Amino acid sequence: MAEPSAPGGGGAWLLAYTVTTPDCAASSSMGYRAPLDEAAPRLAELGYDGVEAWVRDAREVDREALQRTLDRSRLRLAAVGTGPIAAEDGLTLADVAVPERREEAIARIEAAIELAAEHDALVTIGRVRGSPGVEEPERRRAVVEALDRIDAAAARAGVRVVLEPQSRLVGPYLRTVAEVVEVIDDAGWQRIGVMPDTFHMGLEERSMVAGLLAAGTRLWHVQLGDTDRSPLGLGALDTGLVADALDGVGYRGWLTMEHDQRGDSFDAARRSARAAAAMRDRVGR
Repeated sequence: MAEPSAPGGGGAWLLAYTVTTPDCAASSSMGYRAPLDEAAPRLAELGYDGVEAWVRDAREVDREALQRTLDRSRLRLAAVGTGPIAAEDGLTLADVAVPERREEAIARIEAAIELAAEHDALVTIGRVRGSPGVEEPERRRAVVEALDRIDAAAARAGVRVVLEPQSRLVGPYLRTVAEVVEVIDDAGWQRIGVMPDTFHMGLEERSMVAGLLAAGTRLWHVQLGDTDRSPLGLGALDTGLVADALDGVGYRGWLTMEHDQRGDSFDAARRSARAAAAMRDRVGR
């Protein structure tokens, strides 16, 4: 039985913004361009409830410093993102050519799970899974086998993990919500759900509504970015339609902004905060 998608009970959608932790080599172009201890108070000022913190190696994160930063800004850790594991070090769950690198990718995700457990947060998996083609069954099996182990680790820690459907810009594997749900159901994972990203959905789904309906009870986390991966309101994304669809499927989780910064991160975060707040107001969340 899949868990409900609430981040902590109640009916509110909580707003988060992507940031990087100091173990990463640099701030991501998809996150706030400032050190975490500088970004956190600015995001709190804009009305965000939490951050989605991307880690390269959670074993190197200063846990006490992270907690102090969150406490000072009165923010929560919504999720631990694993993108830099692949983006910075090229580690993926699909690497069968070099088993040691695949094992290191799994170990890093397990470390992210341990960090998330300290904050009642999720762990997000996107690029780090790898994206093998249909002609690479061995690599696809390697991804599923690794996720079997990650599901077990998440169960031991009491943590939820979410898989992100990613568009053709990333690769041919797990591009739609329905594809991700099918793999989850076939494998019987209990601690792994789906994290739709509106930017990727716009490239792959028949419609936002159809994609979100396909997630069903596995819809545990949502990332928002406009159609050109800009802050909300600069592209053609119908945020009202997305809000209605999320409300219609009973979603009760985080809305994390993941988009480019268009120059100034504070302005980008402010624009998206206003749009996301309007989404909440529209449906009373």
